[in-house]
Amino acid sequence: MAKITTAQAADLEYHMQPRDQGQIVEVSYACDPDRGLLVRRSHDRSDGTTVYAAAEIDESLEQDGDFQPWNGGLPVVTGDFESI
Repeated sequence: MAKITTAQAADLEYHMQPRDQGQIVEVSYACDPDRGLLVRRSHDRSDGTTVYAAAEIDESLEQDGDFQPWNGGLPVVTGDFESI
């Protein structure tokens, strides 16, 4: 998988899916097209911790415009999310 640092991940613009709003653990997503990654940020509001994970976007599929978490749409990834 293409590498990304925690600092690089923190600088991305994140969006939540409707199903993740109002939860104690806020899960949001960002797309990093330069690295071909979908990045997931999990922020625990109870203790303030934030964890980042990334997965490679499946480039073999035509996915233009598939990053729409506000509508529940995320790109297809090739594997599991791996911690950053």
